[in-house]
Amino acid sequence: MRSSTKSPLSPGETVPDIYRKQVTTISELTESVERLELEVERLREKEKKLGEAIVQKDEAQETLAGVKTELKEAVQKAEAAATEKKAREEELEKLVSFEFGNDTGGLADRD
Repeated sequence: MRSSTKSPLSPGETVPDIYRKQVTTISELTESVERLELEVERLREKEKKLGEAIVQKDEAQETLAGVKTELKEAVQKAEAAATEKKAREEELEKLVSFEFGNDTGGLADRD
């Protein structure tokens, strides 16, 4: 009786043919793995740089927020100083007009 087991070889293929095909496939897969490993390394470096850039951006935003706060406070102080200056100038003007108004009359009598 004959066995009905199929041969792993295709008709006309010899063991050396299969070996060469396997060597070629292994070589192609090895090259592909090397390319993918390089790509993974490149992407990891890019991820690291982007992470650093995000940290720098966050720090810059915090600095900007602090500068905005300082600017707002400085503007408020400047406005308050301008208001106070105007009030003092008006007060000085009233005092000067009052002083000169009274002194002028007194000086004219003395001459």
